[in-house]
Amino acid sequence: MRNEENQKEIIERIRAAEMLTRDAAIITPSAMTATLLANQIQQALKTIEKFDAAIEEAISQPPDAHLFTNPGTGPIGPTCRNA
Repeated sequence: MRNEENQKEIIERIRAAEMLTRDAAIITPSAMTATLLANQIQQALKTIEKFDAAIEEAISQPPDAHLFTNPGTGPIGPTCRNA
């Protein structure tokens, strides 16, 4: 869903969808859970960026740092997202 057009289409389809229930006892906690999970994902991405920066710094410091880089393609180091 990284494609902006796909995201917009999905949002439009969600807004146009018919609600299966109008019971606030179901809707409220579900919405709160969705918000919680979205916040956790955002925080996880920030933390991954910090890990990537720390790994990049650690790779560049040892005297044999040149072993961890490839002149043709650049550093071999992070990213945790690709793990």
